[in-house]
Formats: sequence, C-alpha cells, structure tokens
Amino acid sequence: MDEVKCKCGRVYEETKMKLPARDVDSWSCECGEVLREWNGGVCYKYRLIRNDAATGW
Repeated sequence: MDEVKCKCGRVYEETKMKLPARDVDSWSCECGEVLREWNGGVCYKYRLIRNDAATGW
C-alpha cells in the first residue's frame, strides 16, 4: 500500500489489485483532481486517511 497526496491536501491510502481481465478506469479526489488513470490488468482502491485540505474535517 502506498500513500497518494492530492494538491488540495487530502491523503489517500492506495491499494493495487491484479485483475484477470483488462480494466480501463480512473480515480479522482473529492476535489475533482484526477489522481490515477489505468488501462491494464490492475485496478486501484483508495481510502481517505488524512485531510489537510483548507476545508478541514
């Protein structure tokens, strides 16, 4: 698992999963910024772990 930080300050835990078939998709932060696009035999799952954005929690 890795951490991915958006420009807005939110930090997500990223989990990479192997798939038996090709997957084309993308994932965006809650602010709308696209953080990951993929096209292959993997997909990604994200979980918000910290919010350092100006809006705060």
